[in-house]
Amino acid sequence: MIDCRKEKINFIWLLFLSITVATVLMVVPAFAALNNEGAYQLLKEEKSPVVLSLPTGEREILMAILAMKNNRSSEVIALLNSPKVGHDKMVSRLRAEAYRRKSVEAALRSGKYAHSVSDDISQLKNVVIDLTAADLRLQRFVERLNKSNSPQLSNTPVKVAAVQVQLKRHRSHHKGATLLASVKQAINRWRKDWQSLKADVYLAHYHGQFVTSKYNLALWSEYKRRVNGKKRFIHVAVSDIRLIGEPVQIAQGKAVLVEFSQRYTSSNYASDSRKRLFLVRQQDAQPWKILSEGDGSLTMAAVDSLLNKGR
Repeated sequence: MIDCRKEKINFIWLLFLSITVATVLMVVPAFAALNNEGAYQLLKEEKSPVVLSLPTGEREILMAILAMKNNRSSEVIALLNSPKVGHDKMVSRLRAEAYRRKSVEAALRSGKYAHSVSDDISQLKNVVIDLTAADLRLQRFVERLNKSNSPQLSNTPVKVAAVQVQLKRHRSHHKGATLLASVKQAINRWRKDWQSLKADVYLAHYHGQFVTSKYNLALWSEYKRRVNGKKRFIHVAVSDIRLIGEPVQIAQGKAVLVEFSQRYTSSNYASDSRKRLFLVRQQDAQPWKILSEGDGSLTMAAVDSLLNKGR
């Protein structure tokens, strides 16, 4: 409660300072921080001083990390096959993950012909390759880009721009933190209701238009009732919950793609996997509903395609 009060006071103080200073000083436009897409374009154009100063092969590795975030596995492989890329440990991890995703996609496309190796496919889907170091590497690069593009603030009228930047970051951080908190709360409720073995309570977390490559809501409900009905207990632990990309507006409402590590244990099965849920809600006051569910290869584009196919 005290921290929230301090945060409110800091925000009000920043807002007051911005308005006060703006009345007597010329306002300088605030610097807009680059997102991943902006960083990718600068890497692709290869004109920015920061990009030109990168060590040999680093540009290709950073582009591969960004391509991986958008599930463009073929592009990742092509970039990492460049002769400029050396024997960086990151290259091996990224290449392995790209090939893993392509293998899973190819197996799923093969349909009935893949049934004979379904266990192998399941194992391949549940392999978790830690790319945390890749995320940190990309983050450091984006921070360098933002620092190089930001105005050099001095003790003159440009102070107004500094205040505006702080306000913008404060609002953005607060909004992002609130969004992630609501998502974490939704996932925790879904997890607990799954563990309860109460099918109706668990399935209430799914949207009426729920869809995957194999199921709609009716088929998913039938499948889950059958499978969970055979279990004496279910335990689900989740960790490392994070949002993938920015929220988007679709016909079903405001949507977010969230990823996390999941450890599933039941009376007759256990697995560790990287899970993704595509969540949607019409209004902020409403609970999140699961519009689609899948492994680490699930994308917003894939869900959109499935939804359009069903129309």
